[in-house]
Amino acid sequence: MPNINSLLDDHVALRYDCLDRILLNGYVPRLHQSEWLIWFLSQHRGEALPRYEVLGAITRAFLRDLETFAAKQQIPVVHFERGQRKEAIAAPYFQRARGEGVVLIGIAQEWARVIRPGPKAERQRGRYTVQRGSAFVNHIYFYLWDADFGPSFIKFCTFAPWSIRVWVNGHQWVRRQLERKAIRYQPLDNGLEAVAPGCDLQPLCDRLSAPHLQRFVDRWLYRLPSPLTRRDQLAGYTYQLSIAQLEVSRTEVFDRPLHGRQFFEEVIREQLDLGRPEKLQLLFSRRILRKRAGAPFRTRLLCAGVEPSLQVGHRHTKVKQYWKADRALRTETTFQDPSDFGVGRRLPNLARLIELGRAINRRLLDLERQSQRPTEAVTRFESMVLPTGAVGYRAPGLRFGDPRIVALFGALSHLCWVSTGFRSKDLRPLIEHHLARPYGTHQMAYDLRRLRRKQLIARVPKTFRYHLTALGRQLIIFCTKLYSRVLCRGLGQLEPSYPTVQLNRILRQFEKSLDALLEEARMAA
Repeated sequence: MPNINSLLDDHVALRYDCLDRILLNGYVPRLHQSEWLIWFLSQHRGEALPRYEVLGAITRAFLRDLETFAAKQQIPVVHFERGQRKEAIAAPYFQRARGEGVVLIGIAQEWARVIRPGPKAERQRGRYTVQRGSAFVNHIYFYLWDADFGPSFIKFCTFAPWSIRVWVNGHQWVRRQLERKAIRYQPLDNGLEAVAPGCDLQPLCDRLSAPHLQRFVDRWLYRLPSPLTRRDQLAGYTYQLSIAQLEVSRTEVFDRPLHGRQFFEEVIREQLDLGRPEKLQLLFSRRILRKRAGAPFRTRLLCAGVEPSLQVGHRHTKVKQYWKADRALRTETTFQDPSDFGVGRRLPNLARLIELGRAINRRLLDLERQSQRPTEAVTRFESMVLPTGAVGYRAPGLRFGDPRIVALFGALSHLCWVSTGFRSKDLRPLIEHHLARPYGTHQMAYDLRRLRRKQLIARVPKTFRYHLTALGRQLIIFCTKLYSRVLCRGLGQLEPSYPTVQLNRILRQFEKSLDALLEEARMAA
C-alpha cells in the first residue's frame, strides 16, 4: 500500500489554495458611544432632545422601505422558523436566478448586541445615556446573486446600531472569474475538480483580496434599502468591516477515490495525537502552554457515512482535514478570532490571515509527510546498531531491541523536540517512564555521547540544549515504528498459546507441509 508521500506526490491531479467561506461584520463606529449617538440625533438629525424613540422611528422607516423595495422588485419574502436551515431554503432561489440581483428576502429572529435606553434615573435628570445589551430581534437577510461572488447574503439587524453581517465564498468568486475568461472547469461542491489544460489556477485564486470584498459590500449597500439614508452616509456614518470568520483551504484532487481513502487510512492511524500541545506548537508555530490554553487538547475523528474528517483546534482557531465529494482532500484552517495570532479584526488584515492560514495548512501536510519519511537503508541501520568511529572517538552501537535503547528512542520520538530542542533534564524523566526503573545522570551522559557520535543529535552552540538531526529523526522514527508496530505485534501473533491468530495458523500449516515433504523424501528433519 503506498504511503502518504507517494499518494500526495504521484496521485494528485489538481492542487490549489483558495479562500472558502468568509464572514464579515459591519458596524458604524460613530454610533457605538453615547456622545456620538447624541451628536447623531441632535446635531445631524436635528432633534431638539435626543430621544431613544427616534431610533425606533428610523427602524420603522427602514422596514417600510424594505416592503416597497420587495414589492417593486417582485422579490419573495420568507419568514424563517426556528431550527430551519436557511441555506437549504435559499438554494432553490439561487438556482432560478437569471442575473445579478436579490433572489430572496428572509426575516428571522436572532440574538444581537443592541442599544438600550439608559437608567431611568438618568433620564429623569435630563441626561441621555445608552447602554449595550443582548436582545432577540428581527434580522433581514438579503440573499444576493452577485456577478463576482455568485450566491451570497447581507444581513441587517433591525435595532440600533443596525449592524450587518456579510457572507461570501472564495471558491464561488474563482468560478465567476473562470467563466469570464471562458475557461472550462468541472465543479466539486463549492470547489473545483478540474480545469481546462493550460490554465494556471493558483494565480487566479491569489487575486482575491480585501478591496474585492470592500467593493462588493459598498456596491450592494448602495442598492439595498438601509436604516442609514444617503445623507447619513455622506456625513460619514458608513459601515466599517471586520473579519468574523475566515476559512483558508487547500484542495488536492486525487486521480482515483481509492487513493484518497488510502491517504485517510494512513493519516488517521498516524495522527491520533495531533491535538496535543507539542504538535499544536509545530502546527501553529507558536508556544502553547497547557495552563494558559483555556480549552481542552483533543483530536476529533468524525465520519459522516464513509467520509472521514480529522479536526483539531486551539482557542478560536480550528484546523480540519476531510474527504470532499469522494474526490478531494480538503485541508482547512478556520479563524474565528484573529487576535489568537496577534492580528486585528479589521478587513485590511485579510492578507496576513491568508498567509497564516496557508502556512498552517502546509505545516499540517508536512507533519503528516514527515511521519512516513523514515530512512530504511541497510548500511545506515548497520552503522547505528554496530560500533563505529576511529580509535579514540569510538561510538558504541545502539543495539536494536535493547530496552534501554527502545526507551531512549521512544522519548526522542516526541515531536516537541523538533522545534524547541531538548535538555538532558527534560529527556531523562521520559526515559525513566519508558523503562519503568531508575535511569541515572551518568547513563544519560553516556547515551547522549553515543547519539552525538552517531550523528543522530547535535548540540546547540553555547547551550546545554540538543536537537535531532535529519538523519536522527528519520532513524529514530523508523526504529520506533518497526519495534512497536511490527516486531512486538508479529511476535505476539507467533505465540503458540494463540492458535486462532492468522499468522500462527499459517506458520503451523507451513511446518506441517514441510514435515510431510521431508518424510516423503525420507530425510531426517
